[in-house]
Amino acid sequence: MKEYFKNDKHTFEATINKSEFGDTIKIGGKSYNDCINISIIKDSPTKAKIPYLQSEPECSFEDILDSKDTVNFIKASLQYVCMKYPDVKIFEFDDMSHIECGKKKGDNPPRKFEKPFSLAHLYLATHGETWYEHIFRAMIKNKMQYDNYLEVKKKLSEKIDIEYDKFKWLNKINNIQDKILSKYYSKDKSWIEFFSSIPKNHRCDALYKWLEYFINQLLENKFTHYGWYIDIDNMPKISMEIIEKPIMKGGKRTRKNNRIKITNKHCWDGNGYIFDGND
Repeated sequence: MKEYFKNDKHTFEATINKSEFGDTIKIGGKSYNDCINISIIKDSPTKAKIPYLQSEPECSFEDILDSKDTVNFIKASLQYVCMKYPDVKIFEFDDMSHIECGKKKGDNPPRKFEKPFSLAHLYLATHGETWYEHIFRAMIKNKMQYDNYLEVKKKLSEKIDIEYDKFKWLNKINNIQDKILSKYYSKDKSWIEFFSSIPKNHRCDALYKWLEYFINQLLENKFTHYGWYIDIDNMPKISMEIIEKPIMKGGKRTRKNNRIKITNKHCWDGNGYIFDGND
């Protein structure tokens, strides 16, 4: 069964497949409709699982999905599922999101990338919380684990307590990274102030390969990629509605290329989205 819904800018296609075990909703656009997969298991009608999430330009039914549209695409999709399944309150997922630090490859979705860089760790370093926490108010399902994580996250707001030479040695900073980082490193700053002061267009060069390990050590390995959830009642909402199938307009669509791609790869195909570096 196919249905259509829209937010204030884009229209999306939802395909609902039913089985004896539950329903699977596949969401995307006309030319590529496998952007988001959401599963609802009959034995747990209040919970949904997101085994796959990847934003592509073709995820919009009529127009090109721009990188800045990704957040509202995901929110509209979750709100659509809750509209169809009113009992669903929780969306469970693993946060394996990455940004692309290399060159984008491939003309057709799903597109691969060559130098993935953990977005969760980048956002922790520059915002003190992950992208999913920041945008969707996501939380870790295990309360004790989550409380421990919240406690150690406070270290990101504390003043830097390591001399730069030791910091550089501990993290095996190369010469190119040293030239960038040494300009912004200061014990007068907190870790968040230091990382966020690095220009966005230099962050891949400066932080690639070593940041994930450093953040894990700073947070005493209390951060986890696994076992996250979004409570739809806590997520900031947007305007969306279910509509009739849209009539396609004439003309050729073009694809914008000025984006950084994010995918979350784990035991499923990916939980991801497009990130343009402006957040």
